[in-house]
Amino acid sequence: MNTVWIKIKPWLGLACVFLIGALVGSALTVTMTQKHFRAMVRNGPPPRSAEIVLKKLSRDLELSEQQRAVIAQILKNGTPLIFKANRDRDAAMKKIFEDTRGEIRAVLNPDQQARYDEMMRRIAERWERRRH
Repeated sequence: MNTVWIKIKPWLGLACVFLIGALVGSALTVTMTQKHFRAMVRNGPPPRSAEIVLKKLSRDLELSEQQRAVIAQILKNGTPLIFKANRDRDAAMKKIFEDTRGEIRAVLNPDQQARYDEMMRRIAERWERRRH
């Protein structure tokens, strides 16, 4: 039994190292992807995003020069509108949340309002930590 354990122990250690590495790598990939996506939604598309999309469409769909020119203009006009719509949606959602919280608060007595305000402060804090 002791001899078997001595032979298996290094392999278990090596497997644990690889497993931990895979988990940490996955977590970092998810975190960085989310951070990049949030920054893109807040700040608009990267300067060359329309070029990248056009290149992929051109390659995959074998676009003619005329099609490429028309689609380039469509992307140039449409991409900023998509990001503006996202920002507008975020502002509308924020207003709805604030209005809803105000309505809930109006139903509560002063002690409950204070506790509710504290709850909302903690939730907002957690939300901000996740965003950055």
